[in-house]
Amino acid sequence: MKATRIIKTAILLVPIVLASSCQGPQGPEYDAAERQALLESIAADKIEIVAPFTKPASFDDDALPDGIWVVLSAVDKQGERIKISGRIVFELYTYRPASADPKGQQLQTWQLELAGDRDQRTYWNHTTRMYDFPLQVKLDTWPGGSKFVLLARYNNPWNEHLQNQAILDLAGMISELKERVRGSSGS
Repeated sequence: MKATRIIKTAILLVPIVLASSCQGPQGPEYDAAERQALLESIAADKIEIVAPFTKPASFDDDALPDGIWVVLSAVDKQGERIKISGRIVFELYTYRPASADPKGQQLQTWQLELAGDRDQRTYWNHTTRMYDFPLQVKLDTWPGGSKFVLLARYNNPWNEHLQNQAILDLAGMISELKERVRGSSGS
């Protein structure tokens, strides 16, 4: 009789013991401030237009540029390059020399989403660990002169903003384009 009672008790306790052991250890509970600090430690701390790689480009395979190939880097607080999610707005301006604010007249704006896997596959370069954005330019707005200002604004999902601007000098590119045009017309 004692053996039967022990067996019945064991049969009742086994599912309880198994259920409690399957749950596993619980992680720490974080308050709102701790969650915010954790998110900030892995979020973008700075964005940068990588000026040496950002340049006019031809997207229709002729010698004349019809866009700008923009390379953008995002880094966290530790200075590591990271992927970002949110909205990127690029603004193209004429260049105003000898001014505290070099942005002259706004020429064009582009708004791009980095919202999902498809966007990341489209713009993220796995080799450089930076973003590549091909921006089509309206040729009638192409700035005169050899310099222009490109501004990038990043808005993350928490509506926090980061921005960076670069002054891009096209002097070398303009002379190269003139040579290409002369070479193709002389053939």
